[in-house]
Amino acid sequence: MAKNMYRYPTMEEMSPACRRQFQECNASSNSSVLLFPKPQGCWIDWAEACSIIDPNLLALITIIIIIAVFSFIGNTIVCVVFCLYEQLRLVKHYFVINLAIVDDILVLVSVPMFAAHIYGGEQNLNLCRTQILLDVFCGTASIISLAVISIERYFAVVVPLHYEQRVTPYRAVLIIIFTWFYSAMVSLILLVSYAVPSSPANTSKACLFFGGEFVILVTVASFILPVCIMAWAYWNIFLVAHAHARQIQAMVPSNQQLPQNNTEGGDTRPQVKMRGELKAAKTLTSIMATHIYCWCPLFVYFLVISFCPQCRSDPASKISNYIIMVLRYCNTLANPIIYTGINRQFRGAIKKFVLRKRGNEELNATVYTQPT
Repeated sequence: MAKNMYRYPTMEEMSPACRRQFQECNASSNSSVLLFPKPQGCWIDWAEACSIIDPNLLALITIIIIIAVFSFIGNTIVCVVFCLYEQLRLVKHYFVINLAIVDDILVLVSVPMFAAHIYGGEQNLNLCRTQILLDVFCGTASIISLAVISIERYFAVVVPLHYEQRVTPYRAVLIIIFTWFYSAMVSLILLVSYAVPSSPANTSKACLFFGGEFVILVTVASFILPVCIMAWAYWNIFLVAHAHARQIQAMVPSNQQLPQNNTEGGDTRPQVKMRGELKAAKTLTSIMATHIYCWCPLFVYFLVISFCPQCRSDPASKISNYIIMVLRYCNTLANPIIYTGINRQFRGAIKKFVLRKRGNEELNATVYTQPT
């Protein structure tokens, strides 16, 4: 019988046959001794035949699988339209595609591992710990990708005259390779904790238990440092946006409104481009905020259970862990929804792909009007 997925039924939930078998076992033995914590004697047959699926865990696995399916579909469509439509193959989109690939790996590999762990309990520590290492790897790659995107947006908005010289396809590929290498190195930090003889990972049979010093290092490298980079980049973008808005306001008389779509009325091409870049920054800020909301609880949870081992036995800890799992898998679904929902280029390409339209006129029209 799987530990986590099944539970013993109450008397009301038992079938007549299970109730009779329960009464027979209870009459011939002490149930408190032979049933808990592990079935013995005749209770073994009763537990195998009469245990029922925990509806809460079944609902959890169902929700996560649904999220994983829609996330895989969304991220895969983003990758497919990037390959199909040449207009989307811009350097700034390389990092978005890298983010989609990371999310696909997470839902294709980590979700089945997590479901297997939920079904089988903590009987297979290697499976559980492998799933955690993969989560750390993909989480690090995801947030590093967002940090790289924020730097790319910084160059596009703050120093646009040097953008094409600094952001090239060759450098973009090198940065993506570095993203994967950096994520692997961070994951190895937790793997090293298994090799340390005095590490709690070697002295404890708990799955989610690592030495505090290792968790602190991973939290800084995987979460705090990238978030600081994003905060710095988007703060500078905000300053440029604020200064740009004041300049435009100073150029327009107080009794007139700035033309929105007519470049002949004073809305120059640089202003159109700047508005597009600022809108792109807002889009990516939304993705960053969603990422922080979904991944921050995971690192906080790791820190708490690393420095408070007794907290793992608290029932609230298991519930918190399941909520955190759902949140971080929701992030893989949120990224393509946010990005393609606001980006006109990707949105138009996805519509054409879904409707099986091969024309490129709409995409050609949006390449310059929405440079996201």
